[in-house]
Amino acid sequence: MSFFRKLKAPFHDDWCPECTAVLDVMQKQLYMLPMLVGNYTSHADAAYYIRNLIKVNKKADIPTGHYACGIHTYRCPDCGLRIVKLTIFLPVREEEKYEDTVVFRNGEMDAFLRQV
Repeated sequence: MSFFRKLKAPFHDDWCPECTAVLDVMQKQLYMLPMLVGNYTSHADAAYYIRNLIKVNKKADIPTGHYACGIHTYRCPDCGLRIVKLTIFLPVREEEKYEDTVVFRNGEMDAFLRQV
């Protein structure tokens, strides 16, 4: 692995932060958060999301004014690192107003994602 590739890894969402290989997308799912517009609070604790995420099939299933959460699960094909990225956004008409991104690298969301 080149020194320059390691430096660039933090700027590429699809690169492994450990070995810089391109990450495989293992799972994608959309959820709703029971948080209304204007009341968003960032949470770094996986337990909050495990208690509050409500699975939905499409953005149209999310009531107006509620936040959404897109979850992407990644796995590195070289070193095996698993990463779960939560992207929090507010669906407004045909746009997504992004609020926050939360990343878990230590398996905090694994049990929750296996059961859905």
